[in-house]
Amino acid sequence: ISVMGGINSNDSINHMRDIINKLKGWFIPSSISVSKPYNSFSINGEIVDPVLNVRIENAIKIFIESLIFMNKKDKLGVKNEN
Repeated sequence: ISVMGGINSNDSINHMRDIINKLKGWFIPSSISVSKPYNSFSINGEIVDPVLNVRIENAIKIFIESLIFMNKKDKLGVKNEN
């Protein structure tokens, strides 16, 4: 999740993906950019933006599906091809 808006936000996410790739890690095929975090979260850090909440819920579902997929690949002995 990136809380920096605009083009720099996408650049930051892409750079993080490049680094993870070079380290032979894996990342979920979903990213969330929050351009106005001061409007999206309460003072206690709770999500107050309903659209952002749905996006985060969807990203969590994709994350869980990715974990299940990676677990199945590990059990089959398939190597990560980054």
